[in-house]
Amino acid sequence: MGSSISFYILMKYVPWLHKRLARLKAKVLKKDPDLNVWQLSVFRLVPFVHFHVLSFYVMEKTTDFNEFVRQSFIMNIPMAIVYTSFGNLLYNLNSWGLLILASFLILLMILSRNWSDQAVTR
Repeated sequence: MGSSISFYILMKYVPWLHKRLARLKAKVLKKDPDLNVWQLSVFRLVPFVHFHVLSFYVMEKTTDFNEFVRQSFIMNIPMAIVYTSFGNLLYNLNSWGLLILASFLILLMILSRNWSDQAVTR
């Protein structure tokens, strides 16, 4: 949690770093999707998306510091549970197990996106 708060403060006081992360976010999230907190939580579990790019995305979408902290806290809960509970399991997992886990996370991300789209259209 301290990392997210430090990141928020750093982004407010170092404008060149803010611009650099804005360019990186544009490369990673090309179409600037409208992601909710739970989708971002799943992204945090996927090691291919940088932690601070997601924090930057949340910072741009939130209106104030309190909302940023609340959303960052919610986003960190699944990551903390998965990495502490299943850390040993992941460490001892073979290649096939990692492939199955990665497939499951991608499927979860796709389903989460579909559920979000259905909720918006109702």
